[in-house]
Amino acid sequence: MECPLSEGMSRTHAVIRRAMNAVHRALGPGLAETTYRNALCVELQAQLQLQAQAPGGVQEPVAIAMEVVRTIEYRGVAVGFHRHDLVFGNVVIEIKVSKSQHPEAAPAAYESQINRYLTHLKDSECVVLVVIGVEEIATSLHRRPQFQ
Repeated sequence: MECPLSEGMSRTHAVIRRAMNAVHRALGPGLAETTYRNALCVELQAQLQLQAQAPGGVQEPVAIAMEVVRTIEYRGVAVGFHRHDLVFGNVVIEIKVSKSQHPEAAPAAYESQINRYLTHLKDSECVVLVVIGVEEIATSLHRRPQFQ
């Protein structure tokens, strides 16, 4: 479910995409999702520091957390938990490794998983899906309906 982006969300998605491209160029394909997650966290922190130091740069801190556990509720009762790869501010980042040459053709299972997150996890505005392929990466941003 691609959607139009606000200016702020467009910038956030651009920062995540730029950081993931840097990680992919440096590490290449074929590594574990956790390796890419750890490297992406380091790169996002480095980019935020650069932005804060630039004239007119972002001054307010953005929280970055790995392996964030969120509760899934049913009828107001906690019925399960989910662990996100990364949370960047209020944006969930999910990383998937694909053996495909063209990761932009993400499997429908990934899209279904993202839609479940948006339905059940009330404290996240959107999810960025990063699919790392053999030659390139693809990112897509998915937003909760009330934020569209």
